Amino acid sequence: MSLSTPANAHAIIVAVAEDDQGAVLEGVKSDLRLINEELYLRTKKTLQVITDVEYRAGDDRTKVFPSTLQRIEAAIKNVGEALQPGDVCYVYIAGHAVANPDRTACLPFYSFPK
Repeated sequence: MSLSTPANAHAIIVAVAEDDQGAVLEGVKSDLRLINEELYLRTKKTLQVITDVEYRAGDDRTKVFPSTLQRIEAAIKNVGEALQPGDVCYVYIAGHAVANPDRTACLPFYSFPK
């Protein structure tokens, strides 16, 4: 079976390995590479990777950014403004999660007060 992808598919990948206590979730980096490779094949647009792991994509369309709440908000806003009828946006989120009572975010972004 083959999955077709619209010509205008966008992607946002969020991969956070370290929690707010310093524990590292093993596997985030290898999962990040796998999902990046898959979404690279399914999209023609820039892939936005937001992560706290050291990561270099092997292509010219993947842009890597540090994991901050502001970066995720900006990625969602930018893709949202670029979407047209018929477009698709893949959003992949993996890693540690913590609740933040002041916001709707659930990842340990370092912009949060500790």
